[in-house]
Amino acid sequence: MRMRRSKHPRSRAGGFTLVELLVTMGISFVLGSAGFLFFRSQLRSLTDQSSGLDAVEGARAALDFMANEIRMAGANPAGTWPQTGTCGAGLSSAQTSQLTISWDGANGSPIDGTIDSNESITYRYDSANNRIWRTVNGVDTLLIRNATSLTLQYFKDATAAAMSGGEVTSADCNGVTNIQVTVQVQTARATTLTNVNLGARIALRNRVLAKL
Repeated sequence: MRMRRSKHPRSRAGGFTLVELLVTMGISFVLGSAGFLFFRSQLRSLTDQSSGLDAVEGARAALDFMANEIRMAGANPAGTWPQTGTCGAGLSSAQTSQLTISWDGANGSPIDGTIDSNESITYRYDSANNRIWRTVNGVDTLLIRNATSLTLQYFKDATAAAMSGGEVTSADCNGVTNIQVTVQVQTARATTLTNVNLGARIALRNRVLAKL
């Protein structure tokens, strides 16, 4: 009597082939790389925007501070103005990147009709370090960092063309009633460096009143 063999289909081993694994790894790598590149571009964009806002806000605050002090140049309710430097009525050293202003009471002390050493304020641009300094009585205070330029233009009135040349002459300086201040700062920590320009037109109201 012949015995029958039971015929059972040979079961296939579970898993993936090498080709399938390589294809899957390739797709995963492409998707991962695309996600990383997208994330990096968004991070760079966020860094640039944050850096730009920091530069603008810091420079704007410093420019407003400068404008408030420059606007006070020539204030002397107690009497006539003494001469300061080569120009009178609270303005001297009128150059394209530096000026000195003064007014009675600038140091917070009572008005006494004289200009003390700490009642004269100098703003100057330090091109070697890209900074704008505020100097009072020989003491420097950093006002703006990452500054690529400070430009000062002097006007005889609100509509006249800017005075030519670098340092304003003594005769012209006595006629200055408006100053245009332009500050250019470079965005810090940004992946792509950009320059931001800010400006203010400042009327020296106390000098105008002194001429009346």
